Amino acid sequence: MESPSSSDRQTIRDFQEPEELTDAAQLSNDGVINIVGPEESASYTNHMLNPNQEFREDSSDSDDSFNSEDIYSDNDDDSAQSIDLEDKNFHGVMGETKPMCSWNCDKELILREHNIVNRIGWRDGHTSNQSFGQGFTGSRQAVENLTLLKTLQSGFAYSLNFNRDGNLICTSTQSCKIVIWDWANNKALHKFRPGHRNLIMQTKFISSNGCLDILSSSQDGQVFRTVISPSGGLPKSECLFNHSDVQMASHPEILIVPHRPDEIMSAGKDGIVKIFDLRAPSVEATTLHVRKVEKYISLHSIAHHPLSPEFCLGGDDERVRIYDRRKLTKPIHEMTPHNPYKQGLSPEINFVRYNHNGSEILACFNDANNFLLDSRNYSDDFLHHYKERVSQVKFFGPRTEYIVAGNASNIFFWDKNTEAIISVNRSKKATFVGHLEVHPWIPVLATTSNNESGIHIWIPNGLNL
Repeated sequence: MESPSSSDRQTIRDFQEPEELTDAAQLSNDGVINIVGPEESASYTNHMLNPNQEFREDSSDSDDSFNSEDIYSDNDDDSAQSIDLEDKNFHGVMGETKPMCSWNCDKELILREHNIVNRIGWRDGHTSNQSFGQGFTGSRQAVENLTLLKTLQSGFAYSLNFNRDGNLICTSTQSCKIVIWDWANNKALHKFRPGHRNLIMQTKFISSNGCLDILSSSQDGQVFRTVISPSGGLPKSECLFNHSDVQMASHPEILIVPHRPDEIMSAGKDGIVKIFDLRAPSVEATTLHVRKVEKYISLHSIAHHPLSPEFCLGGDDERVRIYDRRKLTKPIHEMTPHNPYKQGLSPEINFVRYNHNGSEILACFNDANNFLLDSRNYSDDFLHHYKERVSQVKFFGPRTEYIVAGNASNIFFWDKNTEAIISVNRSKKATFVGHLEVHPWIPVLATTSNNESGIHIWIPNGLNL
């Protein structure tokens, strides 16, 4: 048998060892050819032309966007070596594995275009358009792509609240004024002083037909109601009630009872809960004194069940107290989470929040321990634990799929069920979070900062308003 000639050997060598691959293929280290798309191919080609440049996918992350990649990926740049100890500790909290994405945009678009509703669970009875919007709002894609849209130049803001339709925001200023914003159009519609003698720390829209109805509380312990007629004229304000001890009261936390907009509640540091009926302004507010062994409990937070006549309180001890509004003599339940993470501090509850259907209560403590509790069985065994000190916290998503929180360093999102932090924003506008408000029906977040003036509006990339 004849041996191959030199030209034949060169042909065989060229066939066995190709010098180039097509744009649609890449040769891996183990000799396997991987088929890739045109964008990845272009990125790979740039890497081959610039071998000293790090090979990575294109990223459009900006300084004012939420970034989920930095949480889990190793960064070999010199900048990674400059991360301070606080950042390292924060990243250490993020060891939980992020959940898989459960919402597919292409599939949902097809279902929407063909008016097909995926009748599973909460989508039952909705139109395809509603299902698409609510599915996107509760998706990881929406949370991980929140980006700064605009900043409303309102000076330093001390409160935030969306109205029921979501087109207006009310806030308060250093000069004891309340400002109502058309946030999508950067327009301040109304500015007025309701009559508070001190800083206004909380404002709420009351759902009223045909007029703007605003509830406010301030550091002097007073609660005011202001009505703005649609026909114009000056706003009409009146003081509804005040908490007994002005020196102790600070600003009471106020809420409007779900599905009963004529009833409001407040809880103050004087240990008093007040229930007021706007339909009977001449009748004094119903008063509840919260005590512990003949000592008043300083109350920091109050939340009302979204469906039943039940509310919970958090104060300067570690108990979450649940009351029935029909029987206010004593709590119907008390939950004290079994806390294996105590650090020697005297625990206090800064925030309590019900989820979308009232089956869970989020209790946030001053020692950086946050617990999700079962409000159906009222057990002291917590469902989930989230480790981080927060200055503001809210549920996020139509089924409260996430928990959004802010502190001095970041705004970040927990996945409620896996306890994983899935996105974080450490830009300047996301630090020293003073207030945080979630839009009632689309994935929009409004925040204020204690060291940055204005109201910051965050929306997912690609959502045009």
